[in-house]
Amino acid sequence: MSDKDTEALFVLYLYIYLDAGMDCSCVLGHEFSADL
Repeated sequence: MSDKDTEALFVLYLYIYLDAGMDCSCVLGHEFSADL
C-alpha cells in the first residue's frame, strides 16, 4: 500500500468513527424513544 492509500483509509475510518459517534447517540436515541 502507498502512503496515499493509507491516508485515504485513515481519513475514511476517522470520518466513519466521528460520524457514528455523533449521529448514533442522537439518531438512535430519538428512534428508540419514538419506538418506546
